Amino acid sequence: MAAMNMDDTSNDIDHDILKLNMELKRVHLDPNEVDSEEQLLRRRLITQRLHAFVHIRILLKMTEREDRDLYTKANRAVRFVSQKHRSGSHEFRSLATSICKVLRHIVGEKRWREAGERRKILLRSSSKKALSQKRDSSKPEPELPKSAEGQDTVMTKSV
Repeated sequence: MAAMNMDDTSNDIDHDILKLNMELKRVHLDPNEVDSEEQLLRRRLITQRLHAFVHIRILLKMTEREDRDLYTKANRAVRFVSQKHRSGSHEFRSLATSICKVLRHIVGEKRWREAGERRKILLRSSSKKALSQKRDSSKPEPELPKSAEGQDTVMTKSV
């Protein structure tokens, strides 16, 4: 079997993040709708998995920049866990949880916590950006003043 390269692992994680985002949107379509307990539980689970994959992605980027040997070791571990998960191994049933456990052990508590802080900052800033975009899209476009004939007025400089 051919070994996965490092870009494949990043692409797998990016793909999982995208799938989780789409699933999260699908679970909660109407903000005014009262959710069932099952929907709330499902949304919480999806959100936790999404946060885990973001945490993993940040941790891999940090180690790639700071310690190439540790990055190589962490990336091999992610590939190993992914392979075990795909083969249906019971111990690796939850991909996100399994990767998190292995990486936390490999990189150490200090780096793990630092990645967690960066994740919180990233998620806060992205939610603020999404909220401001939502507000901007709900504002009506300002209308241009019209002339008597119904055409846009043109500003000219008088000499």
